[in-house]
Amino acid sequence: MRSTFGDPVHAAELAVFERKKLSLDAAATAGLPGRFETFRVGGLRASMATANQYEFLNTIEGLNEQSVETLPDLLKRFPASDQATIVATSPS
Repeated sequence: MRSTFGDPVHAAELAVFERKKLSLDAAATAGLPGRFETFRVGGLRASMATANQYEFLNTIEGLNEQSVETLPDLLKRFPASDQATIVATSPS
């Protein structure tokens, strides 16, 4: 059960992820090099950009005790899984 603190934090995290999705979709539509996408797996939210100059956008968010088991499978979706930034969520 989420705490009263966790609910607004979770809502904010989801809002930021949706905004990031819009940005990556716009980058793909604009024809920037590489592949841009977002996806969700088992409570985790991932953002991926495959061109080297955009690798800082490679993130996995929402890691907690429940979603950690999904992490290895999600990392396999990244061309360079060792370059994804992993962000734990609150509370964790």
